[in-house]
Amino acid sequence: MKKFLLIIILSFSLLSALEWDWKNSITASGRLFEAESSQRYQVTAKLRPELFFSLFANDQISIDSELTVEFDFDHQKGDISKSTRAESDLYRSWLRLSTLQSEVRLGLQKLNFGPAILLRPLQWFDTIVPTDPTRNSEGATALLLRHYFLNNSNIWFWLISSDFQEVKYLGMKSDNLE
Repeated sequence: MKKFLLIIILSFSLLSALEWDWKNSITASGRLFEAESSQRYQVTAKLRPELFFSLFANDQISIDSELTVEFDFDHQKGDISKSTRAESDLYRSWLRLSTLQSEVRLGLQKLNFGPAILLRPLQWFDTIVPTDPTRNSEGATALLLRHYFLNNSNIWFWLISSDFQEVKYLGMKSDNLE
């Protein structure tokens, strides 16, 4: 117990020395089913706390990070059965080193190659379903190297982990990349 308390105190003292920002995203939905159905109701909720903190910053260089965890809760009740599911997973987690013209970012991040919603030929790594109003997307573990030139052109270099296995398109799953 003393070690746990010491870890909490050290964590808060570290956070007080950093510049940080905390955001929450909460999504909830419920469904009631017809009287003839064997299922009566379903309640789902998602909580996504996001912690963004700056480790170091001056005029030339900055180091910052983001950590987001997703908590899912689902409860269904029918005539005979009842089921409850609660789970958590890492949603985003990256560390970024930025200069005036360059950026290096490493970790679990969102990869998006354009703003399209329905016809997305470059949707290799995002899993956005067009009917989802929250536009949630799974992340990919990647390294991003980005450089901005003085003439407003830029170059991006991605190194992406090969553990990304499924691509969804309009709610369907496919095992190959298009």
